[in-house]
Amino acid sequence: MTTSGPALDPVAVGGGLIQGQFSDGIYSFKGIPYAAPIEGINRWLAPKPPAILADTFDATQFGPSAPQNVPSVPGWLMPKAGAAMMDMLGGMTEPGPDCLSLNVWTPTEPSVSDEKRPVIFFIHGGGLASGGSSPPSADGGALAKRGNVVVVSVNYRLGGIGFLAADGLLTTTSVSAIAGSWMSSRRCSGFGTTSSHSAAIRTT
Repeated sequence: MTTSGPALDPVAVGGGLIQGQFSDGIYSFKGIPYAAPIEGINRWLAPKPPAILADTFDATQFGPSAPQNVPSVPGWLMPKAGAAMMDMLGGMTEPGPDCLSLNVWTPTEPSVSDEKRPVIFFIHGGGLASGGSSPPSADGGALAKRGNVVVVSVNYRLGGIGFLAADGLLTTTSVSAIAGSWMSSRRCSGFGTTSSHSAAIRTT
């Protein structure tokens, strides 16, 4: 798990400048909006581009998690499943409409290095109904450091606002509609990445 560290020089990505931090040999950028908030009619529409950043964006804190119903664990199952669930949900940020954000971990400072690395795009589990990218179990710092890769984790719409079985919704609100576009865009390339050697990982 990475911890807080000193701020870095801002990194230029599509839409503005973002400022992350350095700790434990890893540069991290958290809570970066990849789409507009899911307020009002946007809750049921395809993701819209985020607003252009007028000021340098503070990317040192995780963004809100997606609105969700946190599952309960029956008492008889707690000894076996309780620890696993707490590991998955512990450290979750508060939910909010501006939940469509992602986090980036990279072993080199993007503003001073031209080296390109593969991207591992991590999509958290939770049965499409719960979870988030802020718990320790989703921290990408160790993997980025050991594998010499760029790790990206993402929050996405959950439950009824992300996977409601209604005509026209599954193709517009699911994370699959936006994950590929981020990995292949100029936004991601600002962190020293190459889309030709990248992979996505999804847990259940």
